[in-house]
Amino acid sequence: MYKSCVMLIQLDEITKSYGVPGEASHQVVLNGLSFRVNEGDSIAILGPSGSGKSTLLNIIGTLDHPDGGDFIFKEKNITEFSEKELDRFRNREIGFVFQFHHLLPQCNLLENVMIPTMMDKSGKKEKLRNAEELLNRVGLWEHRDKLPGQLSGGECQRAAVVRSMINHPSVLLADEPTGALDSSNVDKMADLLMKLNRDSGIALILVTHSRELASRMNTIYELKEGKLHTK
Repeated sequence: MYKSCVMLIQLDEITKSYGVPGEASHQVVLNGLSFRVNEGDSIAILGPSGSGKSTLLNIIGTLDHPDGGDFIFKEKNITEFSEKELDRFRNREIGFVFQFHHLLPQCNLLENVMIPTMMDKSGKKEKLRNAEELLNRVGLWEHRDKLPGQLSGGECQRAAVVRSMINHPSVLLADEPTGALDSSNVDKMADLLMKLNRDSGIALILVTHSRELASRMNTIYELKEGKLHTK
């Protein structure tokens, strides 16, 4: 398995809370959390519902902002980025896979996986070749002209993985990626994620309730009381 000592992500003393301090609704979700991710790491994050797992992924993916702390990515402080810089960073460096595939029902499979390339008008032929290669790798190229409604749940989720990889990101964030799949597709999805991690060197960080899926990662953390603890 690909493994590197090159640090990709460094979170230092990250805090995040919701609600108004002093009121009953106030909830501290992340409390001085620190975290390191190297290139090629595979990491599982466990924890009960509401513990802040998705919040942590959203902060790493810059879909949410921490209240405090530093987020260093490839030696750049992401917390200092403008919204435009964050959009560019998110599109180029981060791939997302969620519990539900979120494919656009009016677009065919190829159009769906090409959506992240729309911000960059250059190199369209290369991006199309990349889409073809990835769709072939997951056994979906022959279905490229079909709409999501014509595909199975497992096929749609595999297409979502391809979409997340289309711009060759450095990190793949997977939030309960097998949560909506039946048992026969859970193993296929786990195999696909591990293969991408192994073959491309992409760092894989996944949130899951499945200890079986978590056991396939190199490192397992549990998020409790706002901090990560090694399992």
